[in-house]
Amino acid sequence: MNFCLIFQPYTLGKLGFNMTWSVETLLIVHVAAVASFLGLIAIILLRRGLFRWTSAGFWAWASFALYYALNPLAALYTGTLNRYRICLAIAGGAERGLWILGVALSGMIAFFWAYLRTKPGKITWRLRDDTFTFPMVAFAVLFGAFGVYSLLSYRAFVVDTGRELAFERGRHVGQVTGYESSAYCFLTIPILLLVSSKSRGARVCGWIACGLWMLFALPNGWARAGLVSMLIAVSMVEVIQRKAAWPRWFFVPLILVFTTALMMRGHKMWTLETSASELLNLSGETVQNLGKSLVGILGSGDAAALSTWYLESWVTEQYTGYSYGLPLINYALTGWIPGRILPQKYFLVDWLAARQRPLPNAQVKWLLHGAKSTLFGSFYQDGWLVGVVLMAAGVGVLSRKLDGMMLPEAPLLVRATGAAWMSLLWMVWQSSGIWALIALGVLVMPVLAMWLFAPKELAASQYEITYRSYRPYSQKWKRIE
Repeated sequence: MNFCLIFQPYTLGKLGFNMTWSVETLLIVHVAAVASFLGLIAIILLRRGLFRWTSAGFWAWASFALYYALNPLAALYTGTLNRYRICLAIAGGAERGLWILGVALSGMIAFFWAYLRTKPGKITWRLRDDTFTFPMVAFAVLFGAFGVYSLLSYRAFVVDTGRELAFERGRHVGQVTGYESSAYCFLTIPILLLVSSKSRGARVCGWIACGLWMLFALPNGWARAGLVSMLIAVSMVEVIQRKAAWPRWFFVPLILVFTTALMMRGHKMWTLETSASELLNLSGETVQNLGKSLVGILGSGDAAALSTWYLESWVTEQYTGYSYGLPLINYALTGWIPGRILPQKYFLVDWLAARQRPLPNAQVKWLLHGAKSTLFGSFYQDGWLVGVVLMAAGVGVLSRKLDGMMLPEAPLLVRATGAAWMSLLWMVWQSSGIWALIALGVLVMPVLAMWLFAPKELAASQYEITYRSYRPYSQKWKRIE
């Protein structure tokens, strides 16, 4: 901890670097630096054929551009800088801004260095082919049925369970469990498997299921990310099937208008009967004023991850301290166990929270409930600049491996899982490590059950044993002859 304090941004003034920059000047420098770096990375990705729709590197690049360049640029253009001003005033001014700029660039460099140096290879999970056994289909149906119940109950509000859905500090404390309210995500993989099928009838069923899923999820104002991700996922499946670099011409404008309309809607709840008309009205308004709507959304507080990072990094250094990845470890080890079975499953998180100093005032607490500080901000909470560099490099390696799941030669189950995971990256990069772990983990649960009963390839050692066991017999018969 003492080592970290030596290099904290608030010591820059003591070293003679007294910053008197305005917020506007700081953001102009920030945007120029990030844009220049991302321009160089775009050229490198293009030359390597990685600037494409089904590349994890492209989605990381797009996320960095959105949260670290386009949002502050839109805020400058519209003059909506109050959030930046308040966060910087609390966190230490321009020194804090320059420090976070350096940390962000370090994280991006570490990510792309690891990403470009990692060989993807075809990921197969040892699956022999695209054969689906009866147990695999049975598990898909079982998870799908649970997902339909969750969709109708907690997204479309068609089924009234009469049970309380309540949260406290991001945890389910009511009568409804986390699995019940999130199980609608279990439908994603079965839908993508159908859409990816070689059978025309299965693909038609998949597209119908996709449309129904989106229709029933639309009433819930907190389903925005899932709706956009489903559109991105099916567009990725279409790209893989055509062995192309980009989706058909209508997908990108559709996703853009759909996302902007949902962002304008906010977290407002709709009814199933009025959802379609409400969406059409919002989409019409969005198309008529697309440029103005886009600039407004880009400069809004929902996308102001950079300003949150300014404040959150200061709170981490001055009050809460670094978490050293303990919350992430806790969620990975026991977060998937239902709380009714293990009530103390968040033991590490609670132990850490009990030793943290309280926040200075309600204003800071309110500001931290805005946009998340991005994945880099989460890594900074875990372990300062060192945590950002090391964990960004690790994510870079995993992202390159994810590219290997999107190859047309990969097994169908692997491709569907890859599309589901990659479709979430635009939100993963603006979230935290814990949110990413939960979101990606929920999607893969049906896959794990199906994989257990899938036909597997023999390992190399098994081939070798089989060869050796038959060789002596062939030699014996030759000697007899």
